[in-house]
Amino acid sequence: NHNAGEIAYVDYSGTQAPYSPENVTDPLMASIFVSTVGVSSYIFIYATPRQTTRDWIEAHVAMIEFYGGVPEIIIPDNPKALVTSSNPEKILNKNYEVFGKWYSTNILPGRPRKPKDKAIAENGVGFITNRIISNMLDMHFGSIEAMNQYLLSECKKLNSEKFQKFSTCRQELFERIDKPMLKA
Repeated sequence: NHNAGEIAYVDYSGTQAPYSPENVTDPLMASIFVSTVGVSSYIFIYATPRQTTRDWIEAHVAMIEFYGGVPEIIIPDNPKALVTSSNPEKILNKNYEVFGKWYSTNILPGRPRKPKDKAIAENGVGFITNRIISNMLDMHFGSIEAMNQYLLSECKKLNSEKFQKFSTCRQELFERIDKPMLKA
């Protein structure tokens, strides 16, 4: 069961997408951040150069701006960039911990090797990889910013598509159910 606007599940796709800034001979690879929130499974996608603590936090801030509010809980994996120790107790990276306090959100990393803890994020990553990232592999982007403009456009399209078995879409559910429950 999911409460409206309560949890944002976040992860990076295992598939990276190429981009080629000017004066660079070999393409660089961008990591693709994926988030889903609440009852609506509203999707957010964002590209970063790597998966450092700074990249994770930048993607989280962009996610919060996209959602227009802060979820009660954010559930990431246990990447070393965010979690400095996971045995026996999880200890967050200091910068990530400060990020959580600044936005008054709880950060609860999933258990190591337990993808079912955040199945919604895993499903979102698979969905995004099949629908968007796989198409990006043959496209040309001159910068991360250009890639993020494309991802934002595709994200809006996906969120406005009607579900196969329902007469509504993620956008409608998000606006009606999840968004009013997000914190300012």
